[in-house]
Amino acid sequence: MTRYQELYAGKKVCCNCVHYFQHYGKRKWGYHVLNCGHCCYPRLKTRRPDQTCENWRAKEEPVSPC
Repeated sequence: MTRYQELYAGKKVCCNCVHYFQHYGKRKWGYHVLNCGHCCYPRLKTRRPDQTCENWRAKEEPVSPC
C-alpha cells in the first residue's frame, strides 16, 4: 500500500481505482513514489493520485488463501 492509498483510504480517488497505475522514480538506493501515475481506461491518460473520474472502480482487496 502506497502512502497515497493510506492517505485517501475509503475515498473515490484515482489511487484507489482498479484502472490506476502509480509511477515510481529510481534513485541510487531504491525507488520512491511519485505524485503521478496513469489511467488505462478508456484510454491512457496521466492522473494524480487525488483525482477522480466517472470511470472510477474500487480495487478488489486480496483474499487470504486460508
